[in-house]
Amino acid sequence: MNTMPEEHTFEATVPVATNLLILTVVVIVTLGILSPDAADIVRRANSFFFIWWKKAQEVF
Repeated sequence: MNTMPEEHTFEATVPVATNLLILTVVVIVTLGILSPDAADIVRRANSFFFIWWKKAQEVF
């Protein structure tokens, strides 16, 4: 029994990652206008997420 996901599993998640990236950019720009400190916090959290996302793709 193979428990590893098929390669096309990650292809299906690409639109989700794209939408997340677009949403994050909108949030960072909006917060940057309203509160630069809040925008910096979101940017750092987003950076951590994309590092994790890249490592997760390397594993599979």
